[in-house]
Amino acid sequence: MELRTLRYFCTAAEMLHFSRAAEACGVTQPALSHQIKHLEDLIGCRLFVRSSRQVTLTPAGLAFFEHSRLALDTVATAISAAQQAANCSKELRVGVWSHFLLSRILPEVLPRLKKESLGQPISIHEMWGQDLFTALDEGRLDLAIAGEIVPRRGYTMIPLFMEGLVLGVRRDDPLARRQTLSLEELDGMSIAALSRDFPTRLALEQALVTVNAKPVFVAEMSTPETMRNFAIRAGVPLVVPFHAFDGADNMVLVRLVNPTPCRPMMLMTRESTALGDTAQRLIGEIRKSWDALQTH
Repeated sequence: MELRTLRYFCTAAEMLHFSRAAEACGVTQPALSHQIKHLEDLIGCRLFVRSSRQVTLTPAGLAFFEHSRLALDTVATAISAAQQAANCSKELRVGVWSHFLLSRILPEVLPRLKKESLGQPISIHEMWGQDLFTALDEGRLDLAIAGEIVPRRGYTMIPLFMEGLVLGVRRDDPLARRQTLSLEELDGMSIAALSRDFPTRLALEQALVTVNAKPVFVAEMSTPETMRNFAIRAGVPLVVPFHAFDGADNMVLVRLVNPTPCRPMMLMTRESTALGDTAQRLIGEIRKSWDALQTH
């Protein structure tokens, strides 16, 4: 039994959606289904019940999921122990899924940490979604930072800061004269947003439910840059994190209020991984830089 197969199974068990699980694992759905079928044949029982409307775990699947996560945790711990024993993990390897952090926060934070001469260099790796968790599982990363708001089994999640979402509009849009916009006013409005694969979208939808507002999502994109270009050309308002387009000359950002939808930026690591001095200082410096931005 390969670790890859266990990861496929655990991802499908967490998401209970084979298409999304396959996308998260970077494989096709038939490939993921084939691996899970092979796993079921190997074990000798069904792990999932699949219908046209939903996917659920069988009692055997639920039991296997509990132990599979423990197995992956044990492997991650073993890799970390081996690297420390061989002294081959000298860098603090940090995966990041956030354009804002990579372009605004970390360029300020890293030179400060280097100046303090903490003794452990930090390497930054830009990664996408599930790739972060796979790299943590395989021992290729020590920490991961992303706007992830769904709790995940086997991971420790530490909040870094909360970033509010705003409505971005063209300068010739009547809404550009507004300072704030009640979330209720989005009801029935045609807007663009990131797809449901993004925590930003989940944070928005959770806030919309509280005021029973139902905007019309006329465009769903996979990158803020693509969404901005589409919104500007089509004249469609878009919902984005506040700092996604901060300083953009061709757009006006209107704050959403009552309530303000927010996404937490989280630092994640395997539960078996202890945070050293450098990691603790990195957390502190990120929070410090974020607080400084809020005062300007």
